[in-house]
Order: sequence, then C-alpha cells, then structure tokens
Amino acid sequence: MNMYATTKVRLCLAGALLGITSTAGAATAVLPTATSVVAASTVPQQLATQALCLRSQNTAEPQTAEPQTSGPKTSGPKIVQAELALTAEQRATGLMMRESLAENSGMLFVYPHTGQRSFWMFRTLIPLDIAFVSSKGEILDIQQMQPCASYWSQRCPSYPAAQPFLYALEVNLGKFAEWGISEGDWVLQEDCESNLEGFEAW
Repeated sequence: MNMYATTKVRLCLAGALLGITSTAGAATAVLPTATSVVAASTVPQQLATQALCLRSQNTAEPQTAEPQTSGPKTSGPKIVQAELALTAEQRATGLMMRESLAENSGMLFVYPHTGQRSFWMFRTLIPLDIAFVSSKGEILDIQQMQPCASYWSQRCPSYPAAQPFLYALEVNLGKFAEWGISEGDWVLQEDCESNLEGFEAW
C-alpha cells in the first residue's frame, strides 16, 4: 500500500471514530462540514446581541412592547435579546454545550439566502423552541426540540422546516406559547415595525 493510500485509510478511520458526518452543528442547520466536531470541544462563543420584537398578527399597538416576565401567557409584543449567529461556524455551533439560556433570550440564525434546511440537537443540553422565519419576518413554522443524549450524531433526530426560510430563532422550550406567539406572527426589529434586513450573513 503506497503512502497516499495509507494516509487515505487513516483519515477515513479517524473520521469514523470522531463521528464526522455531513450534518454539522447542534441545534443548527445541515452543513457539508465537520465544524461541529471542533466547535463542540470549545467554550461557547460570545456573540453580538440584538433586541428583537415578537409581534402577534393580532397586536394593535406594537410600539408598546415590553420584555416578558414570568407569569401567564399574554398576547402583546415581546422583546427578546437574541445572540446573532451570522457566520457558518457560528451557525454550526449554535447553542451547543450551553447549560442554560437566560429568560427572554434566544439565538437568531441568519443565512445568506432563503433555503430549505434542517436543525438537530446533537451536543445541545437544553430543550428549545425554534421558529423558522421568512425574509420579511413572518414565522412560517414553530417546532419543539429536545436534547439528544446520543454520542453519535447519526442517532439524533432532525427537525426540517416546513418551508424554506432565511432566519431561525431559538428560545427556551415553551416560550413561544407562553408569549402568545404562533405561526403567522412576526419577528421584527426592536421597534416592532422594521423587518430584519441589515444583518450580513456569510
């Protein structure tokens, strides 16, 4: 066996032992890289944050939005402090290895273009709601995702969006229902009027 063949076999074996697959990231979209294997061993990144407004389509006065406090479900606009996952590496890492997510917080995944994607919960420790959002900010689909306890990424279920989307917003499990937010509602800038244009993803 020549050196090239030997090297190729060693790389294949290493990839199998590490569980490298074509689906990269925890609670993140499918990517054709092994970024998650590297990212999972690192300390969670500190990302830029942006205040977002979650506005029900039935809300009459979005400018009066206030942060949600613990309590019963309400129907007014809600302000969420969202970390921004703008790069392929940030999207692949997502909320991987986080032990908690603060109240009224989340992560906004921003993509370069609208597309059909799936998320999963490999190496993600906290249960999450995810909203798949159109380029205009309309919530197209909401799903609930549970942590995957498997050491093997192939055994973790995927959560494909019902429609192509440009943004995805993850928050603590059950929060969308608590806030009275559902499909057809809106994710907007903090003023509850402007759409999400202006985020540069790559």
